[in-house]
Amino acid sequence: MRVKTGIVAGLALAVLAGCNVAVGTSGSNGTGVAVSTNVGARGGTYVTRNGFTAIPDPQVPGQFEILPSGRSGASDYWCAAGDYVAMGLGRGGNTRIYVAKPEGGSRFVSGRKATTFTFAPSAELQAAGEALPDSYNFSVKRVGENRHAAAAQTVCRPINPFFFD
Repeated sequence: MRVKTGIVAGLALAVLAGCNVAVGTSGSNGTGVAVSTNVGARGGTYVTRNGFTAIPDPQVPGQFEILPSGRSGASDYWCAAGDYVAMGLGRGGNTRIYVAKPEGGSRFVSGRKATTFTFAPSAELQAAGEALPDSYNFSVKRVGENRHAAAAQTVCRPINPFFFD
């Protein structure tokens, strides 16, 4: 199945995510990605509530990529990361999430952009985060940026229901 990005696609992905089916999405640059959603697995690929895709890194425990769905900003990445950690993995809102690799090319999906996050930072990554100036802005451009999962979820935009006649 091929689904265009947008509100309808986000809702379709959210519904299909609970069904453990393969879903095809189209990126903003026309490239596609096949996503096998296995939400109940607590560690598999996960479609977040804003339609982004979280892909855990099988080689680095606690590290995962967030791939955007259509247009995106830093707050959208953080929303997805917070949702994945707190809800998808069930780790709760107090889990601190760090940017491990700034927004750039994905390791797992060729031709797609992504940001790499972790909830199991190295001592160097923690130090990099502590060295950053205090800021209330959400950014995915600096290694070490960090937030609690609950704080990251506060920037999630509500999905407004819509009705058909």
